[in-house]
Amino acid sequence: HIEWPMLKSVIPGIFLLIFLLCISSFAVALALGGGPKATTIELAIYQSLRFDFNFAKAAQLGIIQFSICAILGLITIIVSKPVQFSHGLDRKVERWDRTHFRYLLFDIFILTLVCLFLFLPLFSIIIRGIIPIFSLPSTVWIAAFNSTTVAIVSSFISIGMALSMSGLIVRISQKFPITSQSMEIVSFLTLAASPFIIGTGLFILIFPYMSPFIIALPITALVNAAMALPFSLRMILPAMANAEKNYGKLADSLGMTKFSRFRFAIWPRLRRPVGFSAGLAAALSMGDLGVITLFAPADVATLPLIMYRMMSSYQISAASGVALLLVSLSILLFWVFDRGGQLEHNVR
Repeated sequence: HIEWPMLKSVIPGIFLLIFLLCISSFAVALALGGGPKATTIELAIYQSLRFDFNFAKAAQLGIIQFSICAILGLITIIVSKPVQFSHGLDRKVERWDRTHFRYLLFDIFILTLVCLFLFLPLFSIIIRGIIPIFSLPSTVWIAAFNSTTVAIVSSFISIGMALSMSGLIVRISQKFPITSQSMEIVSFLTLAASPFIIGTGLFILIFPYMSPFIIALPITALVNAAMALPFSLRMILPAMANAEKNYGKLADSLGMTKFSRFRFAIWPRLRRPVGFSAGLAAALSMGDLGVITLFAPADVATLPLIMYRMMSSYQISAASGVALLLVSLSILLFWVFDRGGQLEHNVR
């Protein structure tokens, strides 16, 4: 009577997000391999482009995957109905079931399983990769530079798009609410398309005019930025809407220019979500193995791609070192961006 009405309004959206992330999990399926029974749609697209050069089949498979995701997303929007609850008057929320030992033991059991699932692979990478990381070849460090550059560029592009879209949505939300909601929904279509589908479309468009392999890294940065856009928008848009609601009229009364309005009234309230979003976008881009596999020639690689190549040639020890380097750089980039968003804002 209390928790289920709230849960049934959010479970469809959670299910959709998990489904979209799983159906676009190209990296895991490619790394683990398997026969025809283990082939996913994205693996079939990859084979059609890189081995068969069958553009028609790749396009058909891309349309099939996008249609599945779009139909499921439409159904989710229809069945998701917001539930209204009374205000809590800012009182502290009490969990009255926390005193029951049985419930507490169940929570501990579930959290322990989750931690084991998440941290055991990381511990194995640290144990097996700590020594090989100091003897990695120069090609790995070049790939690390490529990955870091692509991650930083895609992070800035994603944040720029999220800030622009958030500002536009906030400005038109009062006069054109349907248009603003439509723009927000459109931004989430990148999740339905997946980076591999977008990369496939770009490959088909570019191939008649030039070799897609020449611009492998710029294309990877652009697609990764588009993939991070929904997450960045979800974090930046509410913060910008609240800042505009609380300080917009004050800025109007003071006659602030657009730049001054953003600098003094809006930006200080956006620093934290922007920093977190930038770190998340950079971390997501660092670990991407979708687009780069389509576009990268033999002499260009990112860390995930070179790690996959080492695993394919059974260089497990070296691949563990690359994996440890990849995890370390991803955490470092996320920390730098997130920490930068928490610094005090100087208005002078």
